[in-house]
Amino acid sequence: MESGASDRRLAIAASELSAIGDLAEFRSGVLPVLRGLIMADMASYNEISSAPPGALVMADPVGSLGSATPERQRRFAELVWQNPLAAHFASTGDPVARRMSDFVTSRALHRLELYDEYYRELGTEHQLAFTVPADACLIGITLSRGGARDFAEEDRQLLDRVRDLVVPLYHHLLDRDRLRAVLAAVEQASARPGPLAVLLVHASGAL
Repeated sequence: MESGASDRRLAIAASELSAIGDLAEFRSGVLPVLRGLIMADMASYNEISSAPPGALVMADPVGSLGSATPERQRRFAELVWQNPLAAHFASTGDPVARRMSDFVTSRALHRLELYDEYYRELGTEHQLAFTVPADACLIGITLSRGGARDFAEEDRQLLDRVRDLVVPLYHHLLDRDRLRAVLAAVEQASARPGPLAVLLVHASGAL
């Protein structure tokens, strides 16, 4: 892709991202924007916690994950650390977008329980991902492809540029949601006599 075309498409993506209004919309809204930039069979948003194992996974196209029962999501949270991308990002905090093939061969991938139980059914052979810094969980945003065509270095560089837009947007929306929660709590408590304290608790249970 020529640099000028990449810049124009990135500008369109930036405009689309700026229209996202809260974290709930962010989780699903960022995915079609990424698929509009980089060809992929599926884009997914993954919030993964290790203790206890838990996963919130959303995908574009909607329904491309198949059955997403609580048990299946819990099992995915147990196995996802076999994905070399998840293991790498969790252990290093690397801010750069990476390809799964940077860390594992196709043959080694096919030996994983994660592949056998999930990726085989989804047809996932190649992934390109980055993470969003967050407390108490790993947030990974991933593009997936089947077939023989891996993501190119050009795709990786473009996703890095998108990350520079996505990460500050996430933290802006997080701060906004926290402020809304505080204001709502203060409003509810203001009618009651006595001292006031507001505690914010992450979905993972972290204070």
